[in-house]
Amino acid sequence: MIKAIFKNGLIQPVEPLPATWTEGCELVVDEIGAAESDWVEWNAEMDALAAQIDPEDFRRLDRALAEAKEQARSIVRKQMELS
Repeated sequence: MIKAIFKNGLIQPVEPLPATWTEGCELVVDEIGAAESDWVEWNAEMDALAAQIDPEDFRRLDRALAEAKEQARSIVRKQMELS
């Protein structure tokens, strides 16, 4: 989704356009309502915050989640054998 503003009767992009867009290509423009606008702003803030997280933290989280999933599977297997 490309963000743009309507100003002086023209739609003006506020970010770079995709290189794949060619002159004269047809586009669909939709107005963002207040709720969607809030979501877009929140999403941008989350992207900015996530960019500040050390990639190693993501790797540690992935390992912890995989370990928790395996532990849960192991518990279920044991419970099924006892039933």
